[in-house]
Amino acid sequence: MQEKRIMARFTPQAWIRDYATDIDGAYDFDVTAQILAMPKDQALALKDNSDAADDLWLSNPVSGERPHNGPFRVEVQDEIARYFEVTR
Repeated sequence: MQEKRIMARFTPQAWIRDYATDIDGAYDFDVTAQILAMPKDQALALKDNSDAADDLWLSNPVSGERPHNGPFRVEVQDEIARYFEVTR
């Protein structure tokens, strides 16, 4: 039986005409331990593309494996809801 995981999506971006625009190189990374270390209500309140979501990538060991010096976004809220079996 496969253990349930919470995977966040990192999408690198570049500044194009003063707008952060998605570029190639998106990938998923495991944030299960980080999310489960939070109180459940805090985890469920986490929003995509927020400072808290960004911190998941910035504090994750995998972030050092794929350096990116530009803007980025992190999506995770649907994965958290799915993990806790909460309907949004």
